[in-house]
Amino acid sequence: MAFRAGGFQSGVLRCGFPAAVAVGCGIGQVTGTHNNGRLRRIADRRVVRQQLRRRRFGTRADAGSNRQERLSLLILSLPGLAAFAALLFTWIQVNQTSRELQISEQGQVTSRFNTAVVNLASDSIDLRLAAIYALERIMHDSPRDQPTIVSLLSAYARRRAPAPTSPTSATGPPSADIEAVMNALAGRLPVHDKGVTINLSQTILSGWSRPSSRPPVTGVNLDSANLAGTDFSGAVLADAQLRKAFLSGANLYHTDLLGADLSKATLTGADLREAVLFEANLTDAWFCGGDRRRGPDPGPCPDMTGAKLHNANLTRAVLVGANLAKHKFCAGPYWEETETGMHRRPGGCARLTDADLSRANLSGAGLAGVDLSNADLTGADLSKANLSKANLSGAVLTGAKLDGARLDGARGLPPSLLRERGRQDKSPPG
Repeated sequence: MAFRAGGFQSGVLRCGFPAAVAVGCGIGQVTGTHNNGRLRRIADRRVVRQQLRRRRFGTRADAGSNRQERLSLLILSLPGLAAFAALLFTWIQVNQTSRELQISEQGQVTSRFNTAVVNLASDSIDLRLAAIYALERIMHDSPRDQPTIVSLLSAYARRRAPAPTSPTSATGPPSADIEAVMNALAGRLPVHDKGVTINLSQTILSGWSRPSSRPPVTGVNLDSANLAGTDFSGAVLADAQLRKAFLSGANLYHTDLLGADLSKATLTGADLREAVLFEANLTDAWFCGGDRRRGPDPGPCPDMTGAKLHNANLTRAVLVGANLAKHKFCAGPYWEETETGMHRRPGGCARLTDADLSRANLSGAGLAGVDLSNADLTGADLSKANLSKANLSGAVLTGAKLDGARLDGARGLPPSLLRERGRQDKSPPG
């Protein structure tokens, strides 16, 4: 087979061999290519294995690093954990100690209370006084025991100082133990009473006065106390709190009730002769007579002869049939004797707004300038009373006796009454 030069030339392969050996060269080239593919695959596998090894090594290194970090954090947190454990242990110990202390204190209070109760029955006045002072101390140290102590001291006063069944002229102060009981009751904090009320009914407390050197309180607190028949004659109860107190039949002769709060108190049958009620709050107080708001008449009217009601608040007070003849309901400035000297107090008039004075005896009473607006004066005796410049707006005067009463400048008089007064003034003297 003949070959052209050009063909021969073209037959020379890149491998550098002539065409005659072209076939062998091609076969070798194919074989080489196949081997190269295998080599590449082997190399790739090696690369993959190396990468896997690196990853495994890196994972192991990371895991080791994480373990080291956790271990370091644990080591660093050990002092904090120890401090927390110590704090927790201390807190548990403090709580346990506090509970043990409370139990111990309560045991001591119980022991003191039992000893005081035993000494209250002693014949020795010294032991009884010590017992009263101990109970007063317990009342302040252990407020939860206050209701029991209030009841106990009230019962002691009723038993040791019963009011006499017949009138007595005794006006001196009470005995030392009764005075100590009253001072203890007056110095308590009423917020801890838990509904217990003081019961001093039928007790003689004449002449009692709470010393100002005692712990300061705003007056004596006897709110809602049962003081029926109690003898407070000559006692000093200035600024006392006697709200809703039951004072029926109580002896308040010459008692100082200056500025006392007697709102809603029951005073039926009480002896209020010469009682000082300057600036006292007697709002809704029940003196005598049936009351549609409270029920039937609980007793006779109090004796208010000479009672000083200047500037007292008698708003809505029930004074049905009360004897207030010749009472002076207004006064000018006056001087008050106190421990720090004499002090000038403003005067003023009593307030009788909405008061029930039906059938009351107000003959000759000084009511000039008094506020009697909306008061019930049905059938009241106002003869010769001084009502000049009084406020009678809305007052009920049905059947009231006004013979000789001064009405000049009075406000709110019914037109019919004015016409009647005009006719009386124009009529010739009989």
